[in-house]
Amino acid sequence: MHILLVDDEVHASNALKEFLEDDYNISICQNGQEALDFLKKQKVDLVITDHNMPLMTGMELIKEGKKRFTDCFFIMVTAHSSLEHAIEALRTGADDYLLKPIDFSELEHRVLRIKQLLAWKNEKELKSQNQSAMSKMIGESEALKSIKSFAQKVANAPTPVLITGQSGSGKELLAKAIHEVGERQSQPFVAINCATLSEQLLESELFGHEKGSFTGATSSKPGKFELAYDGTLFLDEVGELAAGLQAKLLRVLQEKEFYRLGGTRLLKTNCRIVAATHRDLEGMVKAGEFREDLYFRLNVLRVKTPSLSDRTEDIPLLVNYFFSVLSAELGSRSQLDPEVIDYLSTKHYIGNIRELRNEIERMLVLNMNKPIICLEDVASEKTTMNTTKNLAEIKDQTDFYDELDYSIGLSQRLDDLEERIVIKALEDNNFNQVQTAKSLGITRGALQYKINKYGITINSKVA
Repeated sequence: MHILLVDDEVHASNALKEFLEDDYNISICQNGQEALDFLKKQKVDLVITDHNMPLMTGMELIKEGKKRFTDCFFIMVTAHSSLEHAIEALRTGADDYLLKPIDFSELEHRVLRIKQLLAWKNEKELKSQNQSAMSKMIGESEALKSIKSFAQKVANAPTPVLITGQSGSGKELLAKAIHEVGERQSQPFVAINCATLSEQLLESELFGHEKGSFTGATSSKPGKFELAYDGTLFLDEVGELAAGLQAKLLRVLQEKEFYRLGGTRLLKTNCRIVAATHRDLEGMVKAGEFREDLYFRLNVLRVKTPSLSDRTEDIPLLVNYFFSVLSAELGSRSQLDPEVIDYLSTKHYIGNIRELRNEIERMLVLNMNKPIICLEDVASEKTTMNTTKNLAEIKDQTDFYDELDYSIGLSQRLDDLEERIVIKALEDNNFNQVQTAKSLGITRGALQYKINKYGITINSKVA
């Protein structure tokens, strides 16, 4: 648990820190405004604040903090003679209070109570997230809002849905969301990846088989169409289906009936088909690799999941989400330095959300015993993926590429190139940081991190 101590009397904060730091991650601020600025950059679970401070009182800090940081707990510290302040703080939104002089055993008791409340709250949220695919679609970008809206609109229709998009962009999660917000939510959601099985095994998995229908079929087995009878059948990587299976899938879509392998009894299904692919099905149809009639049957309701590069503003939220979830799974108590979030927000992820999640898991495992994971801790894990992807484009678009010093190492050359790109973008946007960040496809925090990293001087006359 991360605790922020706020007091203008340094010796008082240091005494509390010395008492708590063996069991908790402790930070210190000397006034309310400094604390609010800190809370913007760092995830804090509990703020313990004195009441009488310059610039902003503890009461004002709690009032403002509760409005802006709803996940944070607050404890007010006040003198016995100012007990009315503590009562007022509770009315304002404080979660508890302590009277001066502080009894350390009482402090321990109050903090432990908050820790238990936080554990219960996190457990409840994680359970909720595990139950809802829609809640796992993290972000506030217009691209994400669009596909969430699509899911709501098509949820109750029996019509097939075709989800396209890059690998790792959340196609199966969207399919689950469509299922869960619709009338079929109480029925099974059954998924199968068409790219992972041979044609014979995939046919058996989809349609089921009777005993003795092929070597090794020692008993009868229902297929996915039976298991998903009134629910949803998700066909991932549908573009990998062999021609024979494409014809059989078309029949099920048209007639809602099928036979098991080796069977003679006609079976019915009422499942809804949601298919997904990262391939160009239209191109495959033209090349004769995918049935045109099946394509038209699947392509009634179509949506494309955005790549992570199309929703870069969601990366900080995704980082915090995955860091929280994976920390709970791995038993990590580490906190994340805001600079790491800025760094992760500047990278290009070929594997999209899946790659980002893997990056955070690797970071947590390799830094399991560190109280705060800093940029230096992940420096050795840095890749040049985000820079090399568009290197050819950058060369065409800049007139300084050939001026780089090739006598230095690759990492330094890439930093040199990045610095020049940032400077040029700032100049092109008249040093407006909001517009510059947008033009570079990164967050404003990531831009400020790069400005500080390279010591770029900003024109003070520009607002």
